[in-house]
Amino acid sequence: MAQNSEREVFASVIRKGTTEIRKKYYDLLGGEYTVDPNTEVFTSLVWGKTKAYSLEELHNACKCVGFKSFDINSADELGFIVIGKK
Repeated sequence: MAQNSEREVFASVIRKGTTEIRKKYYDLLGGEYTVDPNTEVFTSLVWGKTKAYSLEELHNACKCVGFKSFDINSADELGFIVIGKK
């Protein structure tokens, strides 16, 4: 997103350490899924693959894709909100 936009980018990202919360969510939806407990990657036919990030991983990823300026805010215990500008 940062590579293709001159405007602000807003994204929500799942936080590592939320496996049990995410399992409850998938269970409520009733869909089948698998989870790799080491990487915290969930895979389902509905959502595809969803990856979780630590704050450090997310910070590094934002820099790698070209964000020159960004804020990472907590979104409760489940995730992060990234607000960035190229």
